[in-house]
Amino acid sequence: MARYFLEVAYKGTAYSGFQSQENARTIQEEIEIAFKTLQRDSVSMTGSSRTDAGVHARQNFFHFDYDQSLHEQFVYKMNAILPADIVISGVKEVA
Repeated sequence: MARYFLEVAYKGTAYSGFQSQENARTIQEEIEIAFKTLQRDSVSMTGSSRTDAGVHARQNFFHFDYDQSLHEQFVYKMNAILPADIVISGVKEVA
């Protein structure tokens, strides 16, 4: 199984923080939904740090383990699916 780092940037005004929460819209939730839409498979992502509600980030990271190949245009397609206030800057296989 491969491990990937996902670099993200976001404007957090419309979100209840970085990490998934019940009954709240979060950055992690939006990215996991976009991943499932693109890859047609679920994955659990782990954030490198957290931000509170309304906080923006120019650079933050997730890592996730995945045993299939990513779409060849993963970054482009994820950005097309995600809301305009969340951007995937890059993805890199690290292990």
